[in-house]
Amino acid sequence: DQVLLFDPLMGSSLGDVGGGEFTDEGWQVVASSNFIVYDMPTIETGFLEFDVKGLDIRNLTRDARHLFYMWDPSLGSDMTSNRFRVSLQKLDGRSSINDRWLRLRFITQGRQTDVSSTFRGWTPERTFRIRLEWGREGGVNVCRQFIDGEQKMFFQYGKPYIPALHRIELGAAGRAETPEGAIYSNVTIGTR
Repeated sequence: DQVLLFDPLMGSSLGDVGGGEFTDEGWQVVASSNFIVYDMPTIETGFLEFDVKGLDIRNLTRDARHLFYMWDPSLGSDMTSNRFRVSLQKLDGRSSINDRWLRLRFITQGRQTDVSSTFRGWTPERTFRIRLEWGREGGVNVCRQFIDGEQKMFFQYGKPYIPALHRIELGAAGRAETPEGAIYSNVTIGTR
C-alpha cells in the first residue's frame, strides 16, 4: 500500500467537513446530513480504510445508512445516475430488506454490481476497522470489503474504476443517510 492521505480526525480534518463534531475519539455524526469529503486524484487500484464506532445492529430509523460513498461529482449531483459510484450501506433488520444487513454497491462506467453480507455484529461500544480494496489483481479487476481484517465481500468487475474526479465521502449527505452517532477516525486512502 502507498498512503496518499491519512486523517486521524482528532480535532480537525484534512477533508471538507459538513456538520458533526470532533470528540476525543474522532469525528462524530450528529445528523444524517453530516459528511466529510476528500477529493482525490483518480485511484484506479486503491483502498479506503477507517475506524468507526457507535454503530448498533439497528439504525436510528428503519432507513438505510451509508458508511461511505465514492463518486464522481463532475458527472452531476444526482447520485442515482452517477456512472462511478461505490457505497457501503448498513441496512436495518426492521426494514423490508432484512436478508441483507450490509450491501456494497459498485458502479463503474455505468455497470453495477451489488453484493451483500449477513454481518450483524455491530455493538456501539466497539471500534470496527472497515476496509475497501478495488482495482487490478493478477490481470483482473477485483473488489474486496473487510471488517476487522476479515473479508466479508468479494467480486470481479470488468471496466476499471476511473472517475475524472474521485470523491470519497464519509457518510452520504446527498441522501441524508449518514449513520447518526457513528464516530469515525483514522481514515487512510491510498493505492495498492
